[in-house]
Amino acid sequence: KMALKKAQAEIVGRTAQKTYIARVLGRFPEGKHNSDGSNEIVVDSPLSFDKRRYAAYINASGRASSTSFRLIRYIKEDNTSLVECSPRTGRQHQIRAHLMHIGHPIANDIAYGGKSEFVSRSVAFPSEDVAYLRKSF
Repeated sequence: KMALKKAQAEIVGRTAQKTYIARVLGRFPEGKHNSDGSNEIVVDSPLSFDKRRYAAYINASGRASSTSFRLIRYIKEDNTSLVECSPRTGRQHQIRAHLMHIGHPIANDIAYGGKSEFVSRSVAFPSEDVAYLRKSF
């Protein structure tokens, strides 16, 4: 019960840290080595949301948004990468828009630059990546 209350408080207080895994097109860059030993790429690009198109887009006069990305693994067989995505702000479609902006859209996300070939077939994680995800989260 204590963990549940803590999680609820983080959600209500907007202090919960969220991490997502995405399979993106292309070879995602390694990122820079930070003082804490992490390799991440940070995208700080303001976003606006077009309600007619139901899509976010980079806009200098939009709301501040920031997402950090870290390469987990490149998958040579289909030229995709597994990437850890951690939004630092909570804008609608933020991760999708930031990944498209840096040229690595989510593989099966047609609305943000993905390819239809990934929509019609499974893009399941290879077994070694499932093991990595289980021990990391």
